[in-house]
Amino acid sequence: MNAWIKSTEVAPLKLGVEPGLQVIVVLAHYPGADAIVCATVGAAAADRKRIGPVTPALISSGTQGYGLNLFRSPGKKIDEADARIEFHVPLTRREIDYLERTRDADGKKNVTLFFKFHVTFAVPRSTYRELPTAATNGQPGASAIVPGGNSSDELISFITEDPEGSKTIASSDWSQEYVTAFGLGTFLVLELPIPEKTVPTGDFKDRIERAVHSLDLMKQDLVYGEWTELVKHGRGVWDLMRNRLELAPVLLDSGLSQDAAESLLDAMGSLFNYASKFEKTAEFKSGVVNPVLKADREDAQFAYAVASTVVNLVARKVAKATG
Repeated sequence: MNAWIKSTEVAPLKLGVEPGLQVIVVLAHYPGADAIVCATVGAAAADRKRIGPVTPALISSGTQGYGLNLFRSPGKKIDEADARIEFHVPLTRREIDYLERTRDADGKKNVTLFFKFHVTFAVPRSTYRELPTAATNGQPGASAIVPGGNSSDELISFITEDPEGSKTIASSDWSQEYVTAFGLGTFLVLELPIPEKTVPTGDFKDRIERAVHSLDLMKQDLVYGEWTELVKHGRGVWDLMRNRLELAPVLLDSGLSQDAAESLLDAMGSLFNYASKFEKTAEFKSGVVNPVLKADREDAQFAYAVASTVVNLVARKVAKATG
C-alpha cells in the first residue's frame, strides 16, 4: 500500500453561501518512492448513501514539492510523510435533513460520515546499481549509477489506490457547531418568523413572556433532537390560549369576528390537549391501555411551527388591540 489515512477532520463550511462540510484528510505516503498525481473523493452518510457533490481535492505536502527518485537503491530506507488533502462537500437542505434522520437512528445521536478516495500515484519502475570504474593515477575509481533491476524499459508507472476513512461527529459537537451553521431550526420549520422579545404590556404580558420562554426551550429541543420534550414544552404556549374569557375580547378588538375568534380558540384548545397527551404515563381507561406517547421528528416540527405562529399571532393581536 502506498498511502493510508492517518486522520480526518470535519467542520461546517463557514465561507460558503450554501451550507456544507469542510474536510481535511492527512494521507501518509512515501515521498520520493511515489508522487501523488491526483486525488478524488466521494462522501457518504452512515448508511453509505452518497452525499455531495464533492469539490476537487486540494493537495499540499510538508515536503518540498513532489520529487520522484527515478533510480533508487533497493536497500535505501524511505521515511513516510504526510500529504494534506482538503475538499468541500456542499449540502442541499434535503441532504442536511437526511443526515439529521441518520442521527435520529443512532443510539447516541452522533453523525457518522464516510469518505472514499481514489488516489493516483506515479511510481518509479527502476532501481539503480553502482558500477565501479577503473582506478586512475592510483586513485580508486568512482561509482557510476546505471539503471537496473527492471525487466522493462519503463521508468515510471501510474497506480491507483482507494483508501477509505470515516469521521464520527459527536452529538454535542453537531448540536453546538453544525446546527447553527446549517440553519437548522429555521428552514426545517419553513422559515417562520421568530416572535419579537418585546411583548405588549397589559394582562397578557406575563403569559406571553412565559410562552416566549417555552418557545426558546422548544427551539433548543429541536437542535438536540429531543422531540418528546419539545412537544411537552409547547404547553407553555398553549397555556396562552386557555383563558378564553380573557383572550376573546382582545381578539375581537384586534379586528377578528366573533366566529373567527371562537374558531381560533377552539383550535388552540385542541393543540393544548394534543400536547398534554405526551406528558401522561400509561393508563388504563375504559378497558383499554393508553400507552406512553413518544413524539417523532414530524410531531416536533409541527408543534414548533404552530407554537411559533401562535406566539407571534397573539403578541401582535394584543399589541394591535391595546395600541
